[in-house]
Amino acid sequence: MSLDKLIIGITTCPRVHGVDKLTDTIASLREAGFKDDIVVFSEPEKVVAPGDYAVIHRAKLLGVNGNWYQTLIDLVNRTAPKTHIMICQDDVKFSKGLRQYLDIHFDRKLKGLYTIYTSGLRFDWSRPHGWNTMVPDPGIGIPGALSFLFPRPIAVELVKDIKDNMPDAGAIHIDNEVGKWFGARGYCVQYHLPSLAQHTGDNVSTIYKNKPRNSGRVSPGFIQKIM
Repeated sequence: MSLDKLIIGITTCPRVHGVDKLTDTIASLREAGFKDDIVVFSEPEKVVAPGDYAVIHRAKLLGVNGNWYQTLIDLVNRTAPKTHIMICQDDVKFSKGLRQYLDIHFDRKLKGLYTIYTSGLRFDWSRPHGWNTMVPDPGIGIPGALSFLFPRPIAVELVKDIKDNMPDAGAIHIDNEVGKWFGARGYCVQYHLPSLAQHTGDNVSTIYKNKPRNSGRVSPGFIQKIM
């Protein structure tokens, strides 16, 4: 039940609206206790300031789904066999004490994933506080891909399935597609009440251009400090 080795990938792209949140997201990870290696995977034309993290600039536009999937592939390929994988978007705030909390509760043998962000959609908020389990509907998936944590064997299995089926640059809905993959295999999703992460993007979505934030894109309950 220990999260001893972890690498964190952050996907980022030029922000069409509002203020760039990437540096705030990295600062929040550090404040939450993550001293692990962080790698930023940047779409073309995104300027990333130097810091205590590595930066990979994509040579061509991969799109929202494409960059996310390629990030998972890259992290699996570049890390040691016992290193688990967390992928975040670039506009997330995390609960303080989260790294220590995950170290206590993480199950490396879990046939599933941990979603650090709990959306207001499709998750049962009437359940007890703490970790809860669901198996996604294979026809719908799950909402909210702000931060997924994978036991390494599951990440490796997912990579094997997507290497020959990369989405096109215009594809979106990472959360639904990943959730469908888990649901089709009967794998579970561990979600936490209240949410251990919050979306910090501005009132307009980077992906959807003019779509305002709603219950799917903002958690109805976020805990500022978990430990």
